[in-house]
Amino acid sequence: MRHILLTFILSLIPLSAQAIIPLDVAAEFQLPQNPTLWEVQHWMDDESYGYAYIRHDTLYYAPRIGDPIRSFEFPQALIDSADWWGQDYEAIHLHRLASRPNTPILSLAMSINVNLFPSSDYDIYSLFYMFDLDLQELIYYHRQYSGNFSDADGWNSTQTTLSVESWPPPPAYPRRIYRLNRYSTDFEGPGTDRLVTSYRTAIFDVTQEDISLSRVSGMCDVIPESNGNLATLDCYREVTEYDEVYGSSAIGMYNDSSHVYSSLLVCNSGPPCLEHRPIAFSEAFGAPSYVSGNMVVNLESLTIVDTLDNMGEFSLRLYPGGPEMLWWDGGAENHALNPITGEEDTTDNILGGFKSVIKNSDGTGVMVYYESLSQPTNRIMMLRPSVCPQNLIITYLPQHNYIWLAWDPVPGATAYRVCRMFDYNEVGNCDDVFTVTTTATQFTIDPNRPQEFYTVSAVFE
Repeated sequence: MRHILLTFILSLIPLSAQAIIPLDVAAEFQLPQNPTLWEVQHWMDDESYGYAYIRHDTLYYAPRIGDPIRSFEFPQALIDSADWWGQDYEAIHLHRLASRPNTPILSLAMSINVNLFPSSDYDIYSLFYMFDLDLQELIYYHRQYSGNFSDADGWNSTQTTLSVESWPPPPAYPRRIYRLNRYSTDFEGPGTDRLVTSYRTAIFDVTQEDISLSRVSGMCDVIPESNGNLATLDCYREVTEYDEVYGSSAIGMYNDSSHVYSSLLVCNSGPPCLEHRPIAFSEAFGAPSYVSGNMVVNLESLTIVDTLDNMGEFSLRLYPGGPEMLWWDGGAENHALNPITGEEDTTDNILGGFKSVIKNSDGTGVMVYYESLSQPTNRIMMLRPSVCPQNLIITYLPQHNYIWLAWDPVPGATAYRVCRMFDYNEVGNCDDVFTVTTTATQFTIDPNRPQEFYTVSAVFE
């Protein structure tokens, strides 16, 4: 009876081409309970991952997963600023600098409200710090006035740093650092009651000799391109006292060599402008293109060239030179669209929350997921999507007590990774891993296991 059950379970593995995209655990680490902030990146090189997190007023970090965890207590002046004005650390970013190539660098952003005594008014400032973690010293600091609050005038403003990003992204040495801020002003009073949300992105130029503020832009998102250009999204939103919504989104293109910026208004008023949506960059449409919401915009002509049924959130290639797949979060799994063929696939079930995407220079990469940040320890996983060969055939041979796996070859694959799991819910967590160069292999059945699950993915090296 056991063999019948085993054969039935194995027969449930989908056989259609690219129906399920396997997810392999490329790396993982543990975080303590409820960190204030955390990030993982290709920090020191493109073969490893490093991470950092803040608890209380101390930064804990490992430049590479597996390294001993180090600590860095923020300077007292910074701690005093955060505590005195009731603000907190808002965003961190892990990167390096060309002037300090072997040193882990941390960028930190926060906002503070400074009271104007004796009144109840206050000014809002954005603070930006850059630390050399090997020397444990501050190497750059910038304070920027962002607005103020006034009871007498009947309005107040708030500011939040959404993220700090670098271009090119880690582990390359950045030439620019972006601090993306959301700025909201609530106007109160007869005929003037409205909430205005805008974005102010500070752009810092980074050279061998210096770090300096270049300009402040209305960008609410940035996507760096492989050719050195920069695509941006500008956002504005206003809600009146009668819940009327006005807003706009403009997709732009910044040419790094000519320093020419041009843009296209893709959304003006109404429900599509209600929220800023993630965007993805893709070359799958024959030219560099944005995917913003469900719109595809050609960045060379700045025209809308296609409308997708679903909203892309990021792009990843399954293998170097392969098509750039457009991805979005489907809850229990991710969905992937090949915009060239129109095929839509899903990944294995994912148990956890989505954090970010870490891309390699060839367009491949990993998706970062966490299990539960409120637990005493929580697992952080870098999940790598891979190509699933077509027509996986499973044959059970009871007289020899083994099963035979066979599949169709994948063009360009140099090997195949076969994963055996005993728990279907442990996505990508293989109990046994085998790499073969043929398109068939066999496994002896474990007599102590009531069921077994297999995935096969192509390797391109």
